[in-house]
Amino acid sequence: MTNNINVAIRAFAGGVTFGLYTAYILVINGLLLGTVSGIAQRLDFTPNLWGFVVGHITLELSAIFIAGGAGLQPGWAILRPGLLSRRHTLVVTGRRAVVLLSGCGLILVVAGLSEGCISPTGLPFIVKLIASISSGVLLYTYLPFSGHHR
Repeated sequence: MTNNINVAIRAFAGGVTFGLYTAYILVINGLLLGTVSGIAQRLDFTPNLWGFVVGHITLELSAIFIAGGAGLQPGWAILRPGLLSRRHTLVVTGRRAVVLLSGCGLILVVAGLSEGCISPTGLPFIVKLIASISSGVLLYTYLPFSGHHR
């Protein structure tokens, strides 16, 4: 759980480099997952790897990408402030970005609980896959309606 939160915070904080470090973090983590997958495939370990990862990967990757997107907002506000001053745009986007990062922390806690309670068990792959898809459906059903005030 702490590693994923660390990655999300680094992806978020990379926004101050106008997204260069954020892109680096996201690309490196994607390459790492791809490399581990390739090695697992080569060693006929793929069922074990994906049997472990599938239960929590939906929430984990979603939170890391949301954190990266949140980090890009302040950098974009500096580059393209629109009709407001750069300072005002930076304050507005910074607040929104911190709210998004806080939500990512909660998502990563749930993903960590899933990683600790579902992933290492002997549950069938299909059960873990259903848990992952269900958590993704709940998250992506909630997200379009979150943050809107009446």
